[in-house]
Amino acid sequence: MAVRTGFAGTTSPGDVLTSAQITRLPGGWIGYVEVTANQTGIGTGPTDLTSLTLTVTAGTSRRLQITGYCRVTQAAGAAAAGSVFIRNSVPNTLQTSTLSLDASYTGMHAPMSVQTPSAGSNTYKLSAGTTANTFDLIASSSQPAFIMVEDIGPSA
Repeated sequence: MAVRTGFAGTTSPGDVLTSAQITRLPGGWIGYVEVTANQTGIGTGPTDLTSLTLTVTAGTSRRLQITGYCRVTQAAGAAAAGSVFIRNSVPNTLQTSTLSLDASYTGMHAPMSVQTPSAGSNTYKLSAGTTANTFDLIASSSQPAFIMVEDIGPSA
């Protein structure tokens, strides 16, 4: 794993901020979408969660953090494992969050993945599935489900 010196505190008052130093800084969030409505009947999947797909433009040699969040509840039936996935457009699974869901149990998924994608357009999405029965995504205006992509700095 590469070790590098952090930018903060490595300059002195009066120093000029250079282009090379700016590229070492994180870029912050570059994309965010949320939903405030429930999605019911999610089965074995993986099923893409409605409106939780995000396309962002990545710079050259950048590291991105993809964060998802949602609440789910077991719709009916016996306990089953419910999973939420961060996937790309291929679709490859980049990260998985799994909970054992008993009937009427509500749980939270918050998968995160750090990627170094190719420069240009990249699509990420949240998908979900269960090992048996069905479960529901629970979302509201005060507790939205979301996917967010942040530029956390250079890849090396």
